Amino acid sequence: MKRLFLLVMLAACSHADNAATDAGVDAPLSDDCAPEQQLLGKCDTLAGYGLFADAPSQKPAPGVVPYDVVAPLFSDFAVKHRFIKVPSGAKMTYDPNAPWTFPVGAIAVKTFAYPRDARDSSKGERLVETRLLIRNADGITPITYVWNDEQTRAVRTIAGIDVAVSWIDASGATRTGNFGVPNTNQCIRCHGKTPSLLGIKTRQMNRDYDYGSGAENQIDHLAKLGLLDAPNAEAGARDRLSEPFGADGVEKRARSYLDANCAHCHNDNAAADWSGLHLSWTENNAGDLGQCKSPSSAGDTGGLKYDLVPGDPDHSVLPYRMQLVGSPYRMPESSRVADTQGVELIRQWIAAMPPMACP
Repeated sequence: MKRLFLLVMLAACSHADNAATDAGVDAPLSDDCAPEQQLLGKCDTLAGYGLFADAPSQKPAPGVVPYDVVAPLFSDFAVKHRFIKVPSGAKMTYDPNAPWTFPVGAIAVKTFAYPRDARDSSKGERLVETRLLIRNADGITPITYVWNDEQTRAVRTIAGIDVAVSWIDASGATRTGNFGVPNTNQCIRCHGKTPSLLGIKTRQMNRDYDYGSGAENQIDHLAKLGLLDAPNAEAGARDRLSEPFGADGVEKRARSYLDANCAHCHNDNAAADWSGLHLSWTENNAGDLGQCKSPSSAGDTGGLKYDLVPGDPDHSVLPYRMQLVGSPYRMPESSRVADTQGVELIRQWIAAMPPMACP
């Protein structure tokens, strides 16, 4: 009973601290924010950064550039709006393989939203949260802003909350759920103890985007705007992921999906480095990709013995973990519901491998 009381009190304190700090219980919220506060991610509201000419419609302010990625991270069916702001006179540093480097003052912006009706875009969206990655003198600071029900203001939130969402999907079915806004520690778990960019790298950015005058390669566009130092490869030589649900072969599409959804943890320098399962696009070792490798985790494996059994998805832990719901062992960690398309893609990839009997 004492332990239960303590847990309840801790939860209440956490909620109260978050409300007082971020919802303005102790002080009124302000949309004004000094530059030094912007650099530290301490503005009360999203408006303090001046990122949008019209935030509810996600219309960027001058100097804020929209972009998209080739292979998006699955986020419980949310749609995303992505932007980059680079200070005047500064440039991002291009890298052919690693995430690009932001100059001090640069901000990566990502808004998560749900369509009110996926069959009719004119009905608009319900904005849920906007995440910022802010480059300052100490590195990259992650911070999240949660939108109010009126869709007029987004307020800084540190502790993380659940937001009830409802939308009509492309089939006409009404969907409901709870979207999990991460706390700062969860942001760090994905982006690293020394946070880095995930989607802003060549193989994800190497795609076309319509900036209003027709499709143009994003990397070329950013370089033309003076926001990127000269890329060291011509467009045809740059690496590029495959669209996971596009027309390329199943291996390229599956590897791209894993790179976008799993590799930020499953690599040598991240949260799941201990697992021995390395799922980056550039990984070529079959064992590190999970083939006939015993799971390192003591969690739910469904009684299966190997992360990946070539030719046999039914006996592979990888797709099993991806389809779990309501389990602390589901993958990717950042999601709560199964990406049915993603699970099927990984199953197809494994099934297409030459069968192999694991020892």
